[in-house]
Amino acid sequence: MKASITMLGDVVGVPPELPLRRAWRLMLELRIRHLPVAQSGALIGFLSDREEVLRASADGQGTPEVDGCVVGEAITLQPRTRHATTTVSQLTQATLDDKIDALVVVADDDRRKVIGLVTSTDLLWLLVVDEPRALALDYMVRTVSREGAVSREGTVAAA
Repeated sequence: MKASITMLGDVVGVPPELPLRRAWRLMLELRIRHLPVAQSGALIGFLSDREEVLRASADGQGTPEVDGCVVGEAITLQPRTRHATTTVSQLTQATLDDKIDALVVVADDDRRKVIGLVTSTDLLWLLVVDEPRALALDYMVRTVSREGAVSREGTVAAA
């Protein structure tokens, strides 16, 4: 079984200039915990809710106090990536070895082009169902402007 079977194909990417507070609200609104960070369409880093929480103290309302910080100041540079053809076993081993919660799935021909995301939840899902959830091999890339507005780019068919 390959990564393309279990990966999330609706990925939201954010720019490094996005205020960290907006990234946090975006994660809450979309009910996600991971955001690939891209500049000029190329993957440069990865932001998780853990990095945001570690970066800032909570204000008691679930929103980090970040006082002018931007995403680029809190990201993991050189995030762990895998291709859509990576096996589920290899994905699981990578998350265990590196003690990480998500892997960015990138195009075979361009390791900076995000096509999906595989989280530990996706991998656990495979243990509790008889059949793997068959996700469409099309993916939607959504980007966030510097102002924090989520846009939709065209659906792209995965190879």
